[in-house]
Amino acid sequence: VYSILRLLFYWAHPDMFRGAHPREVGEAFIHGLRFDMVAVVFSNLPIFLLLLLPGRLQQRHWMARLKISLFVFLNLFFVACNLADIELYQFSGRRMTIDFFRLILDIKNQLFQLAMYYWYLTFVALALAWGLSIVFPRFKGEEVRPWWRRAVGGLLLISALSFAARGGWQLK
Repeated sequence: VYSILRLLFYWAHPDMFRGAHPREVGEAFIHGLRFDMVAVVFSNLPIFLLLLLPGRLQQRHWMARLKISLFVFLNLFFVACNLADIELYQFSGRRMTIDFFRLILDIKNQLFQLAMYYWYLTFVALALAWGLSIVFPRFKGEEVRPWWRRAVGGLLLISALSFAARGGWQLK
């Protein structure tokens, strides 16, 4: 999803990349995949932590709803920020940073107006929210695994997340 958003940004602002050689742009997209991996891990960290909770707790209906809600909300928030960045760049001439969130009161007061004016971005965000709720894995009727299997699974999850959060094996 983030790579598609990067491609949309590239398509929306071709003048920004005029001086770049196509090979450089391609390499930037490849490096962007590593950044995407890190962004996905950190933005979904609360969900990964919930997955490490005991098995009996995982089977609770409210826990399943919490995980789905967090997954949709967190991913929609970060994807919506990337979508907004596509249009925001036209006005500010730079990508969104933490400074943007200092304007949050102005944005909150004009949120409905902005959503209507940029209806196409709103539509994409809502479609993504629906899609995210569909793709979130649902485990129904899964038996509670023994503690040692959950511990091994937890260690594998932590190892995979550490690898992804680091952006791969390469030296920093």
